[in-house]
Amino acid sequence: MASLGGGSQRPAGTVTQTTSKEPWEDQQPHLRNVFSEAENLYNSSTPEYFSGNTVAPLSDPTMTALNLQEGRALAGSPLLNQAQDELSSTLGGSYLNNNPNLQNMIDASSAGIVRNYQNAIAPGIDSAFTKANRYGSNAFKTNVDDAQINLADSLGRVASNIAYSDYGRERGLQNQAIGMADNLSQADYNDIAQLGRVGQVFDSQGQAELSADIDRFNFEQNKPANKLAQYSGLVSGGYGSTGTQTTPFFNNTGASVLGGALGGLGAASKLGGGMGDFGTWAMGGLGALGGLL
Repeated sequence: MASLGGGSQRPAGTVTQTTSKEPWEDQQPHLRNVFSEAENLYNSSTPEYFSGNTVAPLSDPTMTALNLQEGRALAGSPLLNQAQDELSSTLGGSYLNNNPNLQNMIDASSAGIVRNYQNAIAPGIDSAFTKANRYGSNAFKTNVDDAQINLADSLGRVASNIAYSDYGRERGLQNQAIGMADNLSQADYNDIAQLGRVGQVFDSQGQAELSADIDRFNFEQNKPANKLAQYSGLVSGGYGSTGTQTTPFFNNTGASVLGGALGGLGAASKLGGGMGDFGTWAMGGLGALGGLL
């Protein structure tokens, strides 16, 4: 049973209050201008991508140099071709025993031996056998034959030594050519490398132009979303606010009972009842019961 003196609270209902806060008055016309211009900007065709070529073309000197370099790379070096042909002939033995100056060298080296035979040996034999009155004899013929054999042997040795030296010299050149063959064969790749460098320049230029076209395409694809994000950023912000607040209110039960009882007693007293009268207490009870409801 609730005490009449203490009392308790219970929700009796709620009160809802709505508040509104507008932007600063001097700020409002500027905000309207911003929103209006933001909408105009959103509905416009801007921004536009640069309409010109965004990749610088190759200059005329560069194009000329690249074309010349490409032509040289495709044709190859005439000096390299000649060097390779000469090396191939040397390796193939084309110059072995095929020296056009070999006989001249032999003749030049043999000239002294021939002169000595003609001017000294042969006249000496003739003189000796003439003085002995045996010129034309078998002994004379034998001496002449021996002298000519010696002459032939001497000339043969000279020719053989020269030919052998020439052969050895040419074989040495062949061996040198073998060592040069790899370098000359690798030189072929220099032309290929030069052609590759020309191709790299053109490939790089082509990729730059393709990338520029891709950038232009992506710009157009992203333009609506970018404009919407720009528009949203321009019109958003804490320029004002509206809010609601709901607050409950309560009744004090004890106070209501006491107030109701006192009210009932007051009504009974006005009707002329005394404190000992049963009607008076009945009226007070009805008042207290009303305070509990």
